[in-house]
Amino acid sequence: MVETRHSVAEEAFQRLVKERKAYENELAALREKLATMGEAEDRYTRRLIEDQIKETCKALEMVDRQVLKFSCSQEEK
Repeated sequence: MVETRHSVAEEAFQRLVKERKAYENELAALREKLATMGEAEDRYTRRLIEDQIKETCKALEMVDRQVLKFSCSQEEK
């Protein structure tokens, strides 16, 4: 029973790590896209990408908090 809990917990942690990596990759791609855009580009498009970056940062922060919370809960056990 304990082994099952451990494996489920480990799988949950691995999912969080994968999710974090996906957000990091998305953030890098969005920043690169924004950096390659010229000033003459559509302001609406630039603003949309900037908003996507902000939302992705928020999502990444949430995942980081979940990872930290998970790590702390595992240390207690």
